[in-house]
Amino acid sequence: MSSFQRWAFGLTVPAALLTICLYVVPILQVLALSFTEPTFGFGNYVEMFGSAAIGRVVRTTMIVSAVTTVLTIVVSYVVAFALVHMRPAARRVALFMVMVPFWVSVLVRAFAWIT
Repeated sequence: MSSFQRWAFGLTVPAALLTICLYVVPILQVLALSFTEPTFGFGNYVEMFGSAAIGRVVRTTMIVSAVTTVLTIVVSYVVAFALVHMRPAARRVALFMVMVPFWVSVLVRAFAWIT
């Protein structure tokens, strides 16, 4: 193993351990807790998926997700096609217009920390 590989491994291991401790372990704890009633079992899940309200929520979520996915794919292909066929000057302006919403979110969060 070269010194670069050891260095990269040395940086990767702490990040992986941090991810496991702060992300994976809490998710596993919540999952384990969801099986307890106070007794271990699937009763919570049977009750949840047997509920008419939860069924409506899941159905609505799936419909909204599917429609959003299809619309996003269609619009993104149209925008990409238009960007490819534009003159370079117009492409820069259009690309700027596409990227501004992403930047605004970051700017709002940055300024929120200041106030």
